[in-house]
Amino acid sequence: MTFTVLVPRDGCFAERAFIAEVLLQDRLGLEIRMVPAGAGEVCIQGEDGRRLRMPDRFFAKAAGHWLLPSSLPALPLKFRAMEPGQLPGLPNGGEVPVLFGLDPDEGPLVQEGPLDSYLALDVFGSAFFMLTRYEEVVEGCRDWAERFPAHASVAWKAGFLGRPVVDEYVALLWTRMSALWPGLRRRQSTYSLRLTHDLDWPYATFGVPMGLSLRKLAGDVLIRHCASLGLRRMRSLVAMGEEDYRLDPNNTFEFIMDTNERQGCRSVFYFISGHTGPGTVDGVYTLEQPRIRHLMRQFRDRGHELGIHPSFCTFRDGEALGRELANLTRAAAAEGIQQESWGGRQHYLRWEVSTTWRLYEQVGLAYDSTLGFADRVGFRCGTCHPYRTYDLQERHALRLVERPLVAMDGSIFCYMALPIEEAGVVIQPLVDQCRAYGGDFVLLWHNSRLLTPRERRCYQNIIAMAS
Repeated sequence: MTFTVLVPRDGCFAERAFIAEVLLQDRLGLEIRMVPAGAGEVCIQGEDGRRLRMPDRFFAKAAGHWLLPSSLPALPLKFRAMEPGQLPGLPNGGEVPVLFGLDPDEGPLVQEGPLDSYLALDVFGSAFFMLTRYEEVVEGCRDWAERFPAHASVAWKAGFLGRPVVDEYVALLWTRMSALWPGLRRRQSTYSLRLTHDLDWPYATFGVPMGLSLRKLAGDVLIRHCASLGLRRMRSLVAMGEEDYRLDPNNTFEFIMDTNERQGCRSVFYFISGHTGPGTVDGVYTLEQPRIRHLMRQFRDRGHELGIHPSFCTFRDGEALGRELANLTRAAAAEGIQQESWGGRQHYLRWEVSTTWRLYEQVGLAYDSTLGFADRVGFRCGTCHPYRTYDLQERHALRLVERPLVAMDGSIFCYMALPIEEAGVVIQPLVDQCRAYGGDFVLLWHNSRLLTPRERRCYQNIIAMAS
């Protein structure tokens, strides 16, 4: 069956077409055709004449106020009550935020008729708002690294950062469609653990400034309370040669691969291949070093994927980004490493709407996996599914795919300042949400945060729990 999607005739037809394709075609696997109409609502109409109607709130405002504060959702948000079992991620019931749509005092969530159904949520507008990170263009709040912080987001302010709200909306949309068209089948998806590792500091001592190494050595004893780690770092400092890399504390890659492979998982390792930031912010290694080349081959030989970790200033610099991708692919080719496609994650998670996505596509990258908040774990984009992206400034769809980052070790231990024993407590609910909606739990864990037995046990427990 081909569905006709009738949308208001205004200046946002390209945006409406994009989000309808992402939700109905990409996510649900349905055939659609877009038709501009005069009605002030969205209507999904089947070949049998049955219709699902939804309010049109976001695009109605954005058409005349594109990227202006007046197009943002009004806070505090209203919420719709859910019965137990109504949503996979809320098995005991709860509430779903109304980003855009009818408030509860404007009528029930669902109005049903034999050939017509009304869902009082603006599913298309709300999903577009979250997936494109629309609010990050409008809101000027930035942290020291020019990143949009979690506390400035609607998701944080309204208390749903720990839930994939777009996936909840899609589930409600599908419930209404399957009730109207009982024989309809949707595209199925299954849960997957996606393990990723940014190689910021593959070495703890080689090439690292002596002052920094000595500070780390003091931290081994005074903060981490691990004298054996301090001894190992000291031995590595004394050896000070790549041939003695086996002594380097940051050489945890065998442990990472062994742990992941035991659970049937493969990883993506993101390499820094250029230096645009000040001092040692982009690390101290190069792709020409024999040990780095050895790592690249080792990852390939064990079935893992390589990706790029673009340096500090590349999130707005396409020329630097292109050079760094060329550096990586050239080094990989020299080692006989071939991949069908390449993706990346920005160093320090520095990202700008929609500039960074546009640059990624221009240099030939297939996907980005930057979009998690640095300061909090959760669903920055409101989803645990990969999705095609959109350029808000130039107003057209991109081929680039976003693989949203859900949790990072640095968020838990540095920004949220939680003890290592609580890492699993924070991660478990996020994994549960990803399982409930058949999505991907994308985890970032650095090789340099596996130095002590406690850190390694923590990692092993999390991988076992999330597999």
